[in-house]
Amino acid sequence: MLFDPIVQPPSPQPVDPETIALVVGARRRRNRFDSIEAAYANYAAKPPMRWFEPEVLRRYVEHGLRPAGNPADGVELCCEGAFEAATFAGSQSNGVWDILPEIDVPTQVLAGVIEADQPSRFAPEIAERLLGFEPDDLDDE
Repeated sequence: MLFDPIVQPPSPQPVDPETIALVVGARRRRNRFDSIEAAYANYAAKPPMRWFEPEVLRRYVEHGLRPAGNPADGVELCCEGAFEAATFAGSQSNGVWDILPEIDVPTQVLAGVIEADQPSRFAPEIAERLLGFEPDDLDDE
């Protein structure tokens, strides 16, 4: 299952990663919370996680956080915002787009609202590449 996957087709124009909204947002992302409950309340109040089933969000939070190095600091993200930002920044140059047709396991692509500055905008093209179609192939049918 790929949920708003961070895979992008190659861009004809070079893109400065520091201008990508996802990169900027990930760098600002809050990494620590007082408790699992505080993290759950935080995520439950914001899209897209506020639309998750409560049990799914609970599992996401419980498995996505770990005790901070100092127990008095509560819990912290397992995947810090800086690492997530680097993942987003490399999404146009990491080569994943090129190997999508080679993936041979059943895969579902799930996207939220398709928006111009969100990874969801590439979901239809990702699904097509996973099936071995190029967008131009579908135009002829």
